[in-house]
Amino acid sequence: MHRMALLTMLLPASVPGLGLVDRTRCMEMALIHDLAEALVGDVTPHDNVPKTDKHQREQTSMAAILAALPPAFQDRGQHLNELWNLYEQGQSPEALLVKDLDRYDMLVQALDYETTEGRLSVGELETFFASTLGT
Repeated sequence: MHRMALLTMLLPASVPGLGLVDRTRCMEMALIHDLAEALVGDVTPHDNVPKTDKHQREQTSMAAILAALPPAFQDRGQHLNELWNLYEQGQSPEALLVKDLDRYDMLVQALDYETTEGRLSVGELETFFASTLGT
């Protein structure tokens, strides 16, 4: 999430194929897009959990996390929930861009594991790379 948020700070005001994007909105999405995983865990395609079940688990977790905010912050919680839903549904240029940044971040992390851990050979994490194709 941190690397993605930093990347959003470097974005141009207009992104080819998407047009104008709100960098602040992108940064907020990048910071909260995986927040539900704090309770649900990182559900991957290898877990064989249907997308609808995964989304429901994450939605329930987001509701619990945001409900725990003090009353003075409930309006911000509503804003974060709206951003999270936009991200999940890919319903804005910012959401589409942050989804691409999420894939990019996963690729960078997999490459880092392969090249710096010393325990993995190049290509060993090919499934991570392949999972970003066509999405």
